[in-house]
Amino acid sequence: MKLGSVSLYYNKQKGFIIAAETKIKGSGINTIMNPVSVLDGSISSEEVGKQIKENLEKSRNALPVERIKGESYKFWQITGIKGFSAFSKKFFCIDISEKEDMLEIIRLERGSSGAYLYPKNKNSVVLGLDVSDKELGDNIMNLLYMKNSEKENSMGEFKTVNGNTVIYQEPTNFFSVGDGHTDAYQMYLYEKDESTHFAFMIDSGYQQVNNNAIKNHWEKAYGILEEYEYEEMDSNLVKIMVAAKTKDAYIKSYFLEEGEDLLEIFVWINAENKMSQISLVDKEIKALIETVKII
Repeated sequence: MKLGSVSLYYNKQKGFIIAAETKIKGSGINTIMNPVSVLDGSISSEEVGKQIKENLEKSRNALPVERIKGESYKFWQITGIKGFSAFSKKFFCIDISEKEDMLEIIRLERGSSGAYLYPKNKNSVVLGLDVSDKELGDNIMNLLYMKNSEKENSMGEFKTVNGNTVIYQEPTNFFSVGDGHTDAYQMYLYEKDESTHFAFMIDSGYQQVNNNAIKNHWEKAYGILEEYEYEEMDSNLVKIMVAAKTKDAYIKSYFLEEGEDLLEIFVWINAENKMSQISLVDKEIKALIETVKII
């Protein structure tokens, strides 16, 4: 008999998404079936258990789907969140799978890429297939409210061209887009305005890292600089801070000491944001820099 599997996603304000899964044709890869079930967060644990069982049956009876069909269904966008990485910051995920004569229930963790991952110490809940709706729902709710033993924010890491490892705590309100198809090691977009971003840069195209070279490069790249500031700093890590304002954006770069070289963190904040929001973004970037370690 085919075994069913379900993913449950939960956010306190937005409620539950319960998603039956099937296989992609010709592979053993699971994919979310269309449509998913969306439920109010105030429903009882007994109703949660009932919905899980109904979706397990749906999964059990489903036929495999073509890869293009499975990969094109972006179920998370029903929440109004465009990107999956931003979605996974807001929603917890529980995996419920049939294993012959039992149900295995695992709360997944969010990886630095935004994907849900099985925890290293896989503490699963195992229940009989004849478990009541209420007991099933109670166990799921207990997992959802379980406190993380680790920090809420995941750690980011990459190697530089000089062979050093950069480790940092990823910011709460940004999500990773990898290198963003730019000259960056890592780029992060702001959840509330994806034009606002920051990046750890590989190469920004400066002739030299000094006041005149940076100012000239920024004027060519971003237009007239209505304000401009260059400051050499005495901190253990940040050696230079440069800031500017154009008609479109607030721009900042922090140059961190990386051996005999400098590593740039470039920040671009959309000027259309409210000043309170711009200030929050600026504080979050500064808090991120405090966590950076280069080894």
